[in-house]
Amino acid sequence: HTYTATALLFATFSFSGAWAMYQALLWRYPTQVHNFAKAILFLPSIVFWGSGILKDSLTLGAFGWLLFAALRLLYRKGNLITNLMCLVISAWLLINIKPYILLCFIPAAGVWVLLQRLQRIPSPLLRTLALPVLVGMLVAGGSYVVNVIGQQHEKYAIDNLMNTSQQVAYDIAYLSGKDAGSRYTLPGYDGSLQGMIRLIPQAIHVALFRPYLWEIHSPFMLLSALESLVLMLWTLRTIPQALWRPKRIFQDPFVLACLIFSLSFAFAVGISTFNFGSLVRYRIPILAPYICMLCIISQRKPSL
Repeated sequence: HTYTATALLFATFSFSGAWAMYQALLWRYPTQVHNFAKAILFLPSIVFWGSGILKDSLTLGAFGWLLFAALRLLYRKGNLITNLMCLVISAWLLINIKPYILLCFIPAAGVWVLLQRLQRIPSPLLRTLALPVLVGMLVAGGSYVVNVIGQQHEKYAIDNLMNTSQQVAYDIAYLSGKDAGSRYTLPGYDGSLQGMIRLIPQAIHVALFRPYLWEIHSPFMLLSALESLVLMLWTLRTIPQALWRPKRIFQDPFVLACLIFSLSFAFAVGISTFNFGSLVRYRIPILAPYICMLCIISQRKPSL
């Protein structure tokens, strides 16, 4: 019955997910001890927004455990039943708190599973024959999960996503979130499918690299602006390396999954927030996967 005790429980669950994600990724990439620690455990936005009595603390913890269970299941590490239970419970929490996180994770996880399974087939001919079968199974399974989420949460149904994003953006910018921070706009956004597709680059840019230093109006936003600046500079530094060594992305299923999840989630929050104060809180689930992806691409020698 006290704020301190309740906040401690929220922060503990959030940190447990971050720590589980960190441990699982270190098992897969043992040379990234310090880089992954900075990306997952010491990032200012994650520490600040992921430790209070907020939905974000619960979803951050659940997403960490979801990624932990997915890594262990795909690479056959640990007890199968325990990992499956962890995966199901984490997914259940995300569905009931913030379904759009799981909606963005599903296509990334599908590509991850597809490539990981194909890499285990030694014969090129068998890989070619298995590809359409696996793609069909993943599309069918992903469609089923998305439809189930849409039935439980009508506003996240495929037919309602465009209307939902426009309503949420207006609500955060002008009603419930009007005092959370400076507003931003995406010129030409009319809520149509064509309008959303046209604004994909702008929405992703906003979610990952803004606010700029000259767009902040409070000391609380200074860390977020500095964080966005560092993220932009790090991305610009990594792009030439990715273009020079594209195999780092396409031969590592986890890296490609991080890229798909980060871009789809950044688009989702960028086009439906319109408020920097809310944006820096909503985007925290993608910061760790995105920065870990940059670390893996930038490393001199790929991990086994």
